[in-house]
Amino acid sequence: MYEWALANEKDESDKPELSDQFVQVPGELSARITDAGGDITRIVKWFECDRRPVYRFPIHGSIAVAAWHELSAAHATKPEMSYWPIIVGPNEAVDAQRRLGGVRNTSHTAQTVKQSAEIDVDKWLEERLALVRCVPQRPRQPYTPRWPHPADVALRTEFTTPLSTFLKRPLRQVWIALLPIQRSWEAAAAMSFGKWNENPKPLYHVALHHRWQQLFGANLVAMTHDVLEFQVARPPTSRDVALALAENQYNYCPDIVEQGMESIEALALSLLNSNIWYFWWD
Repeated sequence: MYEWALANEKDESDKPELSDQFVQVPGELSARITDAGGDITRIVKWFECDRRPVYRFPIHGSIAVAAWHELSAAHATKPEMSYWPIIVGPNEAVDAQRRLGGVRNTSHTAQTVKQSAEIDVDKWLEERLALVRCVPQRPRQPYTPRWPHPADVALRTEFTTPLSTFLKRPLRQVWIALLPIQRSWEAAAAMSFGKWNENPKPLYHVALHHRWQQLFGANLVAMTHDVLEFQVARPPTSRDVALALAENQYNYCPDIVEQGMESIEALALSLLNSNIWYFWWD
């Protein structure tokens, strides 16, 4: 277990202060949190999801991803009885989720998941593309005439949610939420993620995340108020598949190209054989 007394360096973990009340959890869950390096004296009952509690607990950023791996592996043994872990960031991100209206006292996951199953994902992505292209200041075709050189593209090698924004070193504290869901692609429904600016409604996130889990083995690792990060078991290994995926990801989240990779091809290159996906909405 991480020694919290040694983690006394100040960073953006501390602000704003959260008015939390700490609770005890069942013994098996408490043991899993302890084994993962979490602080069981500061477990918060955050809200309820389909009448089951959602918890969160603090952990040092340097071990947050390892804790996610351990907890997600435990979830695989008893998904119907267990909790799916999501790194939700420092205090600032938790507070922003509240201010944006995403996290409320209750969420209705089953209803949103049921609605998501009725969505034609391909049709929705086409409609998203039409909306993206109708904005005047956007490029009509965000493509480049050639495949970029790897040296010109910043390839993603680590998750950013447990890191400080500017120094890119582990935060002294981030929170991991424990969601009472059976499948990781249900997380956006449980957290009521989205429905602001160009960030889609939760049911569209669920539908697309379900498809990506089936096709690429993509599981959600982190969700702040404006960022999603995935662990990908079967990333694309060919340019054609990576390019098609990059086009879909651009339609889903234009900012990762327009304020990030700058072209579809650069995004596609970053997806080739990559086990980490990143999305951000402004």
